Amino acid sequence: MSDSGTRTRAPILIFAALIFAVFGLLAAMWASVRGGDFLPYILGFVVYFLAFHIYLPYRVHKDATFKGRNATFWAAVAFFVPLLGPVLYFVIGGLTGGDDVAG
Repeated sequence: MSDSGTRTRAPILIFAALIFAVFGLLAAMWASVRGGDFLPYILGFVVYFLAFHIYLPYRVHKDATFKGRNATFWAAVAFFVPLLGPVLYFVIGGLTGGDDVAG
């Protein structure tokens, strides 16, 4: 088999799609039971979760891998401390000269 330049989808995208599907089903269920009162709150939480617990750790992991840092550690920090973790990563990365990549 030759490599045609295609890759499998990133596991994080599959994980995000599964979470979105589960939250979508919960939102539909709650909207039918409660008459839609909580639908904006549920959808807001879904957007928050996908943005701050999926996308930001993914970007931190990708950047840390590119710069040769401990990507798993920084992604875990970004996941468990979603607002402060990425800021810490990029501030500490800027202070340690992390942009010096030979290539």
